[in-house]
Amino acid sequence: MNTTDGLIEILSDMRRINKERLDCYENVLNREQVLHVELLSMINNKISECRRNIVALTKLTMSFGVDFGELGIIPGQIFLLWSEARKECRDNFRQSVLNECSEGEAAALEAYRAALVSEVLNHFESRKLLMDQKFLLQIFMDQLNRYRDLQVLSVQPVLYSNY
Repeated sequence: MNTTDGLIEILSDMRRINKERLDCYENVLNREQVLHVELLSMINNKISECRRNIVALTKLTMSFGVDFGELGIIPGQIFLLWSEARKECRDNFRQSVLNECSEGEAAALEAYRAALVSEVLNHFESRKLLMDQKFLLQIFMDQLNRYRDLQVLSVQPVLYSNY
């Protein structure tokens, strides 16, 4: 595989990962449950970010003269890494939604890390785009994990001892 083909594979995989993340967040919103206002806002922001990521990755990939119809349906290494790392949600409780989002974003972060260490990612604009997206993802993960941890603390009973 030449460098350009490898670069296109990485960009295509990252685009595919962002589409999957978008679908996941939209599914969370479509569930029949009441979401906390802050969580709803975080998810809506993530949906917007995923859409922006998809547009940016699509434009960049097309700048190499790529037609997505020509890429085929076989995912590359980065997408496969991400697929193995993510987990599916098993119930509809808010804590589970937070865990699902956190685990999914951790898998996405790992995919970004793998893409950024790839030898074929030598195109400046591609590297900068992925670094910027990874940075925003890390910020969101930190916010999400803080929110999740606060939810755990607010649900746990407080036990006092008279000793």
